[in-house]
Amino acid sequence: MGVGAPSRSLLAAALVAAATTVTGSVPAAEAAPRPVTVTLREYGIVLPAKLRPGPTTFVIRNRGRFPHNFTVLFGPVRFRSGTILPGATKRVTARLVPGEYLIGCTILNGGHLAQGMLTQFTIGSRAHGSGRWHYP
Repeated sequence: MGVGAPSRSLLAAALVAAATTVTGSVPAAEAAPRPVTVTLREYGIVLPAKLRPGPTTFVIRNRGRFPHNFTVLFGPVRFRSGTILPGATKRVTARLVPGEYLIGCTILNGGHLAQGMLTQFTIGSRAHGSGRWHYP
């Protein structure tokens, strides 16, 4: 190493400090996404009806005979998996917030939706008549 060149350990320490500064405002509980198992098949989507807010990784398995997808049609956070072939698994990570989510498979321009491939999940609750969702 030449004169004035930083040592590798000093450079590594600076990178760790920078990473800590950037992510230091994120609570430790939100650091690692929680996994949620999703099963797709003809013609249904199976996943828990209630989830927790924060980073979530959906582990989506297509157990059907046809291609399917996992698409948020309505909700405060929108995302989709893209096409998942039969027997395949795909992971999608999203930072979920309180609210109601409507999920469907949009394959065949909604043909799978018409066959009942539609479900929902909620995060938190809201007071009767209120439009505001919260998570205790």
